[in-house]
Amino acid sequence: MLWDGLGSLAAVDGTVGWSLNLTQAGKGLDGAQPGPLNVAAPAADFDRSGIGAPDALEERLGG
Repeated sequence: MLWDGLGSLAAVDGTVGWSLNLTQAGKGLDGAQPGPLNVAAPAADFDRSGIGAPDALEERLGG
């Protein structure tokens, strides 16, 4: 995984990657401080309730 370093990120234990460690949005790569990705384990189960197509599209897709 490659992450810009802005905001927060949670992933499953063992996720590996690289972070650009940007200090602010729009600063550009010259402001990056790249390093190994350190990701916190999720504090709770992921809420998937808002994921999916609208009902009419789900019906057309056979869901």
